[in-house]
Amino acid sequence: MCMKFTLKKGILMFLVCVLLEISFGSIRVFATDNTYKLLIYSEKVDINKEWKINFNKILDKSTLQNNIKVLEKDSGKEFPVKIQYNVKDKFVILKPVYKLKFNSEYSIVIKDGIKSSEGRRLLRGVRFKFKTKTLDNHSNKDLNGDSLLKEDFEDPGNNINNKEDFYNALRYSMATFKSNITLNINNYNSKDYSLYIINDILRENPIIDYGYKGVSGNIGISGNKAIMNVEFEYFYSKEKMEYMKKKAKEKTNYIIKRVIKENMSDYEKELAIHDYLVNNSTYDKRLFTGNIPQESYTDYGILVNGVGVCEGYAKAMYRILNSIGIETIFVTGKGISKDGSAEPHAWNIVKINGGYYQVDVTWDNPITPSGNKELRYDYFNITDSKMKKDHIWDTLLYPRCNRENYNFKKFVA
Repeated sequence: MCMKFTLKKGILMFLVCVLLEISFGSIRVFATDNTYKLLIYSEKVDINKEWKINFNKILDKSTLQNNIKVLEKDSGKEFPVKIQYNVKDKFVILKPVYKLKFNSEYSIVIKDGIKSSEGRRLLRGVRFKFKTKTLDNHSNKDLNGDSLLKEDFEDPGNNINNKEDFYNALRYSMATFKSNITLNINNYNSKDYSLYIINDILRENPIIDYGYKGVSGNIGISGNKAIMNVEFEYFYSKEKMEYMKKKAKEKTNYIIKRVIKENMSDYEKELAIHDYLVNNSTYDKRLFTGNIPQESYTDYGILVNGVGVCEGYAKAMYRILNSIGIETIFVTGKGISKDGSAEPHAWNIVKINGGYYQVDVTWDNPITPSGNKELRYDYFNITDSKMKKDHIWDTLLYPRCNRENYNFKKFVA
């Protein structure tokens, strides 16, 4: 355990038009059956596609939920979607709750039970069939969906008008390994413009740290304005840290292409990354002898060197899962040892299908008394109540984890 830091086909009474890909002004009907009008078939649809359905009448919103469905062709099961209605512009947005499967066929079914605000109904429902794109093994963007990873930031400049500007300026400086920065602060106050905010920056942006050592600064105040000079100290040169970041990115892409398979669910992706990290890395026991390198506190240590401590494991999990569109949080706190002592520790909270779960990859990678490694799932997608038995953290800083749907042992059972 360890820590360093200090989303015109009218049908009788009113019209409905499904907008595909970017937009089509109208849709051709190519076939009909007794129940639905069948609209033009679309292929190569993105797995994160949101559908816009235009109507020419204001709708009775209460009739939408049970009358607009997305169905999987193979299973016939309903695919969960969120339905959002814009009454002003008379359109409905269908938003998948989680990513569609690659190379799979679906149908959007708009039933005749939908009513306008005047009580008018569709004479006949509408069915639109589509097929998602095939997985491109050479494209991480296709493989991963929309990446949630935040590490390459725009330069916000040095003029500071509020606490958010202050946070962004310091974050950019640390992410680009600047050695110093001068900030021009308007409406200065000591509460909002304290360098203690760097602890928040490192917790919320853990993979900007490839050798951060400390910070110091001085400030000149004139009226309500201030000029703050900030100096950053690092264990490594800028060139070394840029190299570590580059290699961590490259190894992440390699792991994703090797481990993540077509049609995996988010749970299956999370499990695959968990197992990869456990099977391909070792806890750095140099921590106990006092000669541990700073690399072992980074995702670079785990991903590239194959060795690291809890902070490195948690950062590696954070980088990979966020890269493939799975929201993952870096958690800092303390772990309670068998003797009752508490030591600084780091782990993750992962969001799977709308619920948050606690995950500690480090503690799922123990060294047995015989010296052998073990792959365990004792800390894979567990609840807060279970985690609290041997972990301590500030619960106000993180989302609650109270679901067991994707706990490994219950899910497998």
